[in-house]
Amino acid sequence: MEQIIIKNIQDYVWEIINDELVLTPKKKYLTEDEIEAEDFAYSKIVDCSVKDNDTMISKKKQYQKVMKEIWQYMPHEKLIELTTYNIKETCENGNLGYNWFEPCNISFQSKDSNGSLFEIIHICKENNYTLNLSIELKSKKIVYIRI
Repeated sequence: MEQIIIKNIQDYVWEIINDELVLTPKKKYLTEDEIEAEDFAYSKIVDCSVKDNDTMISKKKQYQKVMKEIWQYMPHEKLIELTTYNIKETCENGNLGYNWFEPCNISFQSKDSNGSLFEIIHICKENNYTLNLSIELKSKKIVYIRI
């Protein structure tokens, strides 16, 4: 019988199912430095979970939709204080690139996927929300973020 060698076995979870050895790669979560160094342009969310303790805030798979659900969940005053977006508390829809978001009574200027992701991470950290993301990069590589 031939010997099978698997390099970096610590990077896998193994289990025996129906008398077969099954290896599943462990999820490697990005560090904060790795997140900042990564380019999320043209990326897409594969899986998302944003929670406040046991309360689900968002499971959306688009950056701006996740961000908006988080904004809606948090107190208005805290949103105004913490957001990294350019916002106005008046309806500026269409003026200087502002979009009106009625549920929060704010107008905001959009950001690209990098800016939106960094807003999501920032707001989750500031509010102690739990964030779990699986993101497919432009290169098709899947990366994982946990806050």
